[in-house]
Amino acid sequence: MYIIRNGAKIVIKFVKNMNITLIGMAGVGKSFIGKHLAERLNCTFVDIDEVIEKKTSLTLQQIIDTHGEEEFLKIEERAILRLNGFNNSIISPGGSIIYSKKAMDF
Repeated sequence: MYIIRNGAKIVIKFVKNMNITLIGMAGVGKSFIGKHLAERLNCTFVDIDEVIEKKTSLTLQQIIDTHGEEEFLKIEERAILRLNGFNNSIISPGGSIIYSKKAMDF
């Protein structure tokens, strides 16, 4: 714990007014790690999947089934780009973020 606590203090100096985005395949634990990392670093945690589900009142699978995967990817991209101005946050996008150059560049 000592190393993690000191490491967190060092990391927070570098991420102040910046974001950390966790990239990985679906199911690898981005949300789990992100929540704990945000707590350790005293940052805001943003789970893009939860943001999309809350905004649309649909599950991700319902969006894909109803509107198709291409539309879902557009919705995901818009949700990520709306984070402009967020600072000091840990962001957990869906695994499909890699299919959007705009979102990856963001």
